[in-house]
Amino acid sequence: MQDKDPHTNSRSIDEAFHQGNYHHVARLAEDTDWRKHAARGLIGRAAEAIERLQSFSHEEAQFFLGASHWMAGHEKEALSILSKIPSQHASNLAGLISRSQIEVAIQTPWSPEFFQDEKFKLTRVGIPHHTLDEKNRRILNLTPPKQPFYSLADELRASTPPDFYFAHMAEWH
Repeated sequence: MQDKDPHTNSRSIDEAFHQGNYHHVARLAEDTDWRKHAARGLIGRAAEAIERLQSFSHEEAQFFLGASHWMAGHEKEALSILSKIPSQHASNLAGLISRSQIEVAIQTPWSPEFFQDEKFKLTRVGIPHHTLDEKNRRILNLTPPKQPFYSLADELRASTPPDFYFAHMAEWH
């Protein structure tokens, strides 16, 4: 029997998962497919992912179970699971989790108070969208860049490479 929706076949789900289209996988994969639950964990539904991924014993599902535990703030559980997986990805993630701080380059208009997890050391990069006026109010930054064709890569090369990069929104002009 053929699927009614061609986007839900196993090959399509596999491609979407490996391309990082987790919303697609979380929405359309079968409930018996571990990738559905891994994807849910990666899009912020860690509690659901943890509950469902526990029933899958293979290494890939266990990796995402560990990642979901970490995203839910359960570092000890995450490290316990990841330490049993003999893969470079598991070792790398366990190494990050074990650090006292993780370096993150961020490009966002959000105020610093939105980021309150001390585990992450945030470094703002790029051209700020907002600035403060003389009364300490946020206003749109209308200051032109010092040079045309600003390069974020140049700015990042000038500092310690971050572990992660977070962008609120990417724009191309």
